[in-house]
Amino acid sequence: MNPHRKESRAISRWTRWRIQANKLLAVLGFSVVVGCSQTSSPPDNLLVGGLTTSTGSAVAARLQALYNDKKAYCGVTSAPAFLCSGVTLRVTRQDNNYHVWDPSPTSVRTGGVHVSYLRADSNFSKMAWSNPKENSNGYILYPFLEQPAGKLHLHYLCAFPVDAWGWYRQAPGCGPSSNYPTQSRACNTIGITTGERWLQHWNTPGVSPSLHQCGFDTRDAMNVQGAQGFIESLRAKILLGNRGFTEQNDLIIATWAQGQQNVLPIMAFFYIAGSPPVGLTDARWNQRDLYNWTNPRIVVPIIRVTLPTTANEKARFEYIDADQIHR
Repeated sequence: MNPHRKESRAISRWTRWRIQANKLLAVLGFSVVVGCSQTSSPPDNLLVGGLTTSTGSAVAARLQALYNDKKAYCGVTSAPAFLCSGVTLRVTRQDNNYHVWDPSPTSVRTGGVHVSYLRADSNFSKMAWSNPKENSNGYILYPFLEQPAGKLHLHYLCAFPVDAWGWYRQAPGCGPSSNYPTQSRACNTIGITTGERWLQHWNTPGVSPSLHQCGFDTRDAMNVQGAQGFIESLRAKILLGNRGFTEQNDLIIATWAQGQQNVLPIMAFFYIAGSPPVGLTDARWNQRDLYNWTNPRIVVPIIRVTLPTTANEKARFEYIDADQIHR
């Protein structure tokens, strides 16, 4: 089969879902938030659920709604929930060698970009990495069905309930680890299709569970199995108890080309509430850098994210005008 032809069909199917979702929103009287403006003068107001709010506050409100939305799939059972719900975050750090919107050198080498998925039924109390310089800020991606026209179609490859330790795995990070070349293959290839079975596999005696775990294949070609696998990855995270709450999950997106600042679907930059000042400083740097390197200029709001401290708490998303460099 011609791989380019297969890719074309996949894009077409996801695009149809997006059109259907937008039609449904129109019937209900809602307007999908456009979280950034591609002009030097962003609009002052957007319509969100019939209420007029400022642009940044509208983005924060939409993120809160996406976080609270615990749907299992998006309209049809073959459409994974990450297409229309939840908050997909990429932890970044300011690096003079490349822009924040470009894949890191590691992602370029492996072919996979690691993100986390935060939702009311997929809570976690901290971001990836332990250094505040590296885990206190980043950007948030639009769900595919809500991203503005003309943005990149990103391909979600796999999902792990907790950190995959991808640098020990076969590229792009979804494959088996070198320690367990058979047992850590994609979940569906070793008979694991539920959160309960994943947890049983994780608890195998005498193994390093992070490297022994399997990931759920979420590629578009997996269809219903991929959508169900994604939900089971969220269920497994809950079943893991405190370990699941204190560690971020791990989704891997196929690496995109460098220099895609005008079309990468960034909904917001973020920093973590309570983090050292470097978190907001870097978020401001990123906002300014994107504005300076896009044509026409793109203004993306900075959102403060408060992570839950217990599994039953909710994350919060806030727009603070004083945090912004560009408005």
